[in-house]
Amino acid sequence: MSFIWPSSFSSSKKNKNNHLSSIILFYIIIIIIIFICQIIDCEFQKCTPDFCRIQKCSDKSCKGDNKILFHNVTTCGCCNECVEELEENVDCVLEMKGIIPDTQCGPHLKCVRKTKNTYDVNAICRKISDIENENPNGEHGCEYENKRFDQNRFQMQTYSLRPECDQFGDYKIRQCKNGTLCQCVKQYKDDKTGKIKTRPIFGTDIYTNADKMNCLCSYQFENVNEKLREMIHSLNENKRWDLLPETEKYNQHYDIDPIFFIRCQSNGNFERYQSYGNYSYCIDEITGQVQDRPVLMEHASELPCYSHRYPFKRSDDSCISKYNNSVNEYYKLQNENGYNVVAFDLPNCDLDGTYAPIQCENNKCYCVNKQGKKYRGTIDGKRFDYGIDRNDQYFGSTQQCTCLRNKNLIRDIRKRDKITELFSKYQCDINGNYLPLQCSNTDCYCVNPITGYAILDERGSMQIALKTDLEQIHHLKCYQDYPDKKRLDKSID
Repeated sequence: MSFIWPSSFSSSKKNKNNHLSSIILFYIIIIIIIFICQIIDCEFQKCTPDFCRIQKCSDKSCKGDNKILFHNVTTCGCCNECVEELEENVDCVLEMKGIIPDTQCGPHLKCVRKTKNTYDVNAICRKISDIENENPNGEHGCEYENKRFDQNRFQMQTYSLRPECDQFGDYKIRQCKNGTLCQCVKQYKDDKTGKIKTRPIFGTDIYTNADKMNCLCSYQFENVNEKLREMIHSLNENKRWDLLPETEKYNQHYDIDPIFFIRCQSNGNFERYQSYGNYSYCIDEITGQVQDRPVLMEHASELPCYSHRYPFKRSDDSCISKYNNSVNEYYKLQNENGYNVVAFDLPNCDLDGTYAPIQCENNKCYCVNKQGKKYRGTIDGKRFDYGIDRNDQYFGSTQQCTCLRNKNLIRDIRKRDKITELFSKYQCDINGNYLPLQCSNTDCYCVNPITGYAILDERGSMQIALKTDLEQIHHLKCYQDYPDKKRLDKSID
């Protein structure tokens, strides 16, 4: 007599056997590891308070221009290690997890295999810019853009920014252009092109104050929000999003409001005087670390940093005060009067407590200065308040008001040159950004609407034309992509 087993039962029995085999294999591996450890007397290190006392650290000297002392990098952070920096074309050791090398490639160099064979262990220190140039479809970060700038130096040194790179080839968080401004930036990878780029973040100052600007406060704010977005993405990927209450889902869609973060200076540095709830305290302007203990607000004047307190706390018409008043009004309408509040525009405050560049009222968003006053200007011969419809697909979705804000700062520059004068005459668009086509006395060229710096095409050439050659100007990409050609034609005159 023969039996025909249902396929589902057969599959279930097979999966069960595989599962049992996996469990048995797992325990066999554990037994082998324990057996080996008993032979060689190994241990899984626990960092006890006494562990570092019995460790012998190297007493070798770490003096020399090509040597760097790394602090507390060994097991449990007991010892320092001296690492020698290698020069270009010198043999190096590829990174190995769990091992602290005694050498590494120097600034702007990277250790790469000598051949394209992935199993080749022979490596050499090479310039990061040379490595990126060899791969036309690579990420192409700061070193690559730096080299492209140098290749077009004659044109670019006036109209654009030479990127500043750190020793690892990444963009520095502060980028400066002599004659104009310094801007805090955040490096990111463009999803569409796969290239490494930067975007402006909070923190701007004139170029003569570059040495006083570190951008660490605004950079920390961006990193916190980045981690928050990663968490939200993780919730979506793991299908735990549906388990959250609707109110929680709503909150998860937004970054932390600057009003709830530690206070920064207008240049992106940490503000020394901080307050939270009913307490005040001082922090280090460079590191952001808390100095001494917090005190009650009534004793704030006793703090050594009290004289550095930010000005918005002293004014009833400040952004913070208006924000708090608006929130109180919202809850009064909703709770006390029983209204169903559908739309309510709160003031947008920046990390330094002043008004953010964009403020919205009803169906429009406007550009304002740090005191919250609307910018007013002349567009096409008519008075204009830079108010843009929220739903405008071109001007509304890209509005950042950087041109108006930057021109205010450039006016304050005392040490002026031809570059200062050029950028002070740049034209702003109807949304407060830079007009994508700018002209000097002789040329017209495409610029980034957010930064105002000239942009390069895919071949590495600046998009530029003689001011007298209208036909050539009309072939520029920024001219062709702009929705209002008449406005650009008027800007050329």
